Amino acid sequence: MRRMLGASIAALILAAGAVYVLKGSAARSSEEKFAPATQADREVSLDEVPAAVRATILREAGTHEVSEVEEVVRNGETFFEADWMENGREVEIRVSSAGRLLDRGFGSDDEDEPDEGDEPEDGPDGPDGNDR
Repeated sequence: MRRMLGASIAALILAAGAVYVLKGSAARSSEEKFAPATQADREVSLDEVPAAVRATILREAGTHEVSEVEEVVRNGETFFEADWMENGREVEIRVSSAGRLLDRGFGSDDEDEPDEGDEPEDGPDGPDGNDR
């Protein structure tokens, strides 16, 4: 009888522990969906970016006036995005913090609509080292 009571108590403790663990992991996964802690964007001036980044942005923009520069952090990786108008279209580039051009494309003029391929899939370089 004692052995059976001990086994029942052990089974009850294990079941309660399993419920506690499962409930905690479900709560964490829903929190992760709604509060990604690995993303941050901050508008900056050209004077605030590293010299190599500034040189790349100015080289790529040529005679066009840079309208916006953002410092972007995705999954611990920092890169910079810069926009300007060229031939009636918004151009957007992404530059690594070391000054390497990662991506160049045309953005959307409508701020409410996200650009197609707005975020790199595998970090700032994209899956093949050149996102577009």
